Amino acid sequence: DVMAVTVPAHDPAGDPMQAVPVLQPARMAIVSDWPLHRIGPDHRPRQKQPTHLLVFRGRQDEVRFVECNAMAARLLAELASGRTGAQAVRALASGQADASAWQPHAAALLAQWQAQGLILGTQT
Repeated sequence: DVMAVTVPAHDPAGDPMQAVPVLQPARMAIVSDWPLHRIGPDHRPRQKQPTHLLVFRGRQDEVRFVECNAMAARLLAELASGRTGAQAVRALASGQADASAWQPHAAALLAQWQAQGLILGTQT
C-alpha cells in the first residue's frame, strides 16, 4: 500500500486479449508454502499448502489478495513481458494439442483481473 508507482497512460476499456494489457504497477506475485492470506487466530495450518497469490493495489487504493493457480501466475508473467493476452496464451499453450481451448478461459480470467483492477486497461 506504500509502493511508489507511476501509472502509465492506458485505455481502461481496452481488450487485454487483443492489445497489450497495462498491469497495475503496484503488484507482486507471491509463491508460498503457506496460505499467507488466510493465516490468523482462527486458521493455523499444520501442513504446507502451496499457494500462489497476486497482491496488488485495487481501484480504491486498497490492498487486494487474489489466490490463483500456477498457470494463472505464469499468464501474468507473460503479460508483464509485453504480450497481448492472445500472445501470452499461445506462448503458454505451445506444444499442446488443443491450445485454442485455452482462449475462452484466459479471456474470462483477464476480464476478471480487469474488473478487480489488476489490469488497468491496455496500451494506447
